[in-house]
Amino acid sequence: MVLLISKTGCGKSFLCQALGNAACSKLIPTRYLRLADVFDRLNRSRAFDAASYYSFMDDLKSVQLLILDDFLTTPITTQNAVDLFEILEGHNEKVATLIASQLEPHEWYLWIEGESMADSILGRVASAARRYDLDGPDMQRYFAKDMPEL
Repeated sequence: MVLLISKTGCGKSFLCQALGNAACSKLIPTRYLRLADVFDRLNRSRAFDAASYYSFMDDLKSVQLLILDDFLTTPITTQNAVDLFEILEGHNEKVATLIASQLEPHEWYLWIEGESMADSILGRVASAARRYDLDGPDMQRYFAKDMPEL
């Protein structure tokens, strides 16, 4: 498990996508998803079709490289915390996980409903992750200043 931490605009998503593309070029099955989109799809499938929920969960647990971008930048419910724990547990020392977040792991507690689930998720990430802190200018602002005004 790899954890990329940096403020907004430093290139986390760009780096994740580049690593995902490199994995795909080596024919490694890869999924790149924003965490909020994962929960949206899980919640919809749980509400309407249990088979699609389990199929998607199985895919997330077994894909060889799972890239979760914008990790815990929005609050999650207890049910989604359980989903996240199951996904991370499914990946634990079996397949690769790349997590990108603009928040420090100790700040994740603020976004996870349910203290025991927050402890479990943080325990999985803290014990298994190799952490990289990215630093640099906000490239979004840098490139935005060169854009013509509309």
